[in-house]
Amino acid sequence: NQLAIGYLDRYYRGDQPALYRQKKIREDINNKIVENHAYELVESKTADLYGEPIQYVISSDNTDEEKAVQLVKLNKYMKSEDKAALDIERGRWASICGTSYYFIGEKNRMPIEFDEAPYYISVLDPQFTGVVYYRDDKTPAFSFHKFKYNEVEAYECYTPYEYFVIQAGEIVERQVNGNKMIPVVEYPNNGRRLSDIEITITLTDELNKMQSDRMNGIEQFIQAF
Repeated sequence: NQLAIGYLDRYYRGDQPALYRQKKIREDINNKIVENHAYELVESKTADLYGEPIQYVISSDNTDEEKAVQLVKLNKYMKSEDKAALDIERGRWASICGTSYYFIGEKNRMPIEFDEAPYYISVLDPQFTGVVYYRDDKTPAFSFHKFKYNEVEAYECYTPYEYFVIQAGEIVERQVNGNKMIPVVEYPNNGRRLSDIEITITLTDELNKMQSDRMNGIEQFIQAF
């Protein structure tokens, strides 16, 4: 789906078919109007769903003080990672292309003075990331992510127990995944991974065409007059 995701991302940023429309009659009057409703739709939904940061709280009937201390520490770590901003970015990707991915790393490269969390969270580009599932129970089998390895394109792949770097069809690095989990977590936009843009794209294209033709009509009428 890499080409489709790239197209939807460009569409969200305003690169839409109306900008490339051709006009055979009176070619000098060819307004190209983009009313970017795709951007409006994505940003509106993202704001509605992720406007407030998630807070982890303990239930009112739980008297375990140790858990309460742990929750305070977890909230502190999430704030240090700027999880609220990452949620917005991930939600935006899900709305644009139908799915999104978190990567949870076991080590943090930032000094503790700037980032207290002993791990790091990042949002991966869905154009270069994927999670493969077992067919019978949809359990994650492995994840992959395209990146540059020694300045050459490669894939890093995680299973629950191993880590691989694959380049030109060959395994060039292999390590144990001590976390016993796949660090890439997928968050689909819905069960069919439908983008909010793609289900409205024909309508928004026609709105752009209508506005462009409306401006053409006004300009042609004025010149004729």
